[in-house]
Amino acid sequence: MNESIGGTHQFLRGVITDVLNKDKLIRPDFDKHIHKFQRHMIYLNLNDGTGNIACQVNPATYDKYQNEIQFCEAQPVVVYGTLSKDGRKMYLDMIQIIDGNYKSDSIDKLFLKLDDLKTGEAYIVSAQPAVSKKGSSYYRVSIISELKNIVEGMLFKPQERLFPGMKIKYKITQPPFFNSITIIK
Repeated sequence: MNESIGGTHQFLRGVITDVLNKDKLIRPDFDKHIHKFQRHMIYLNLNDGTGNIACQVNPATYDKYQNEIQFCEAQPVVVYGTLSKDGRKMYLDMIQIIDGNYKSDSIDKLFLKLDDLKTGEAYIVSAQPAVSKKGSSYYRVSIISELKNIVEGMLFKPQERLFPGMKIKYKITQPPFFNSITIIK
């Protein structure tokens, strides 16, 4: 990967050559272990024909895409996420299997609907839950707005769980903080 694109949102395509559950690697008694929130950190090895990149799937993304992740090994995929600063790893936000029996269409559906957005509407493309030093819960959120640009920020005290693909109304008066995000059902 090229370091000049490190830290940016990117689409990558390739074949998943391995699915690794971090908990299984570090805990021999994995089946007996229950950790906070019973959530798992998954890594996908993506080969694009020129090399491999590790795609880290955090627990919130896993919750949304567990069906795709369950069947993605040896499958051609398109992934969307943020590259690490050095460009050697991707923090995965969305995954789509593009062929075969387990074909999915979540990324296609999202980007085909962008022309239907009205002013102040957007789609979430990344929603990473976190806890501040003071113990407040918040999300690091990236959205694609009606202007088709990526807007990043933080939302404190979320009213609902946020996932990529959700259509929202949003308001930002003091970047990088979202004043509000309302899910459009």
